[in-house]
Amino acid sequence: MKMSESMIYDCGKDIAERLMQRVKATTGTESKGEAVIAFVGQQQELEMLASECWFTPMLVTVVENKLSKLSFVNIDSDRDLTQEDGRKIGSSLAMSLAVNLTAAGAVDEWILQYPALQRLDRENEWLRPMLVVIGTTLVGEVGWGLKLRTFIGAVSSMVDVVTDLYVTYMFWSEKKLGYFQALAICLSLSITLQMVFVMMAYGKLGTTRVVWECLPVLIGFKPAVDAYRIAKGAKQVAHTSVDPKFELVGMRCIEVFAEAIPGVIIQLMAIATTGEGK
Repeated sequence: MKMSESMIYDCGKDIAERLMQRVKATTGTESKGEAVIAFVGQQQELEMLASECWFTPMLVTVVENKLSKLSFVNIDSDRDLTQEDGRKIGSSLAMSLAVNLTAAGAVDEWILQYPALQRLDRENEWLRPMLVVIGTTLVGEVGWGLKLRTFIGAVSSMVDVVTDLYVTYMFWSEKKLGYFQALAICLSLSITLQMVFVMMAYGKLGTTRVVWECLPVLIGFKPAVDAYRIAKGAKQVAHTSVDPKFELVGMRCIEVFAEAIPGVIIQLMAIATTGEGK
């Protein structure tokens, strides 16, 4: 009988959770790699995959989660991989976890880079959920992934706000009041819609929480806050209407359609009319 998607996910999640618990329980006399090797030998599903010599070294390197440059494997067949190839493949996941917003996105990107992983993913449906849960655990345990996401989110958000404010100021200083008003309206509309979104999402938690959630919107720091929560693995808060991922997507959609796209059109029109006036 074919397993349902929920059963497949639960199978992969269970293997991942027991593996990470085994790794956490290591003592000073046992390394993470030794713990992974021992677990693979005790787990039927993993033991079958370990028949390919590169799989266990790959899984060991994944769990060690050491940040390194992306590694490329040059082979004629994805069945000709060596243990060293497995270590190279495993080391690449750490970088994917660092630059992607979610562990699921990082694992998707990582699997697409290597035909051998794509083959195992097709043949073993529980493998991807297992890797996603492992990735989520690693992101929550390691400081550099969280800090990098927070930093990138904060910088991109603040740069966007500063750029918009600067262009708006330039329109005002150059007496292009029509463009100034249009861009100011876009910025105001974006902030207003984001605050309405926050009020709808957090309204049941009281005025204090709503005000606290609106503050990052007013200073342009909301994307950084949302990225931090997702990287931390935060779950949907009780009595709220959205989870952190949906909140991030919703806020970004508002920014794009209420501010970014109209802003680009306004600036292009300003450039075009300036050229005509010369």
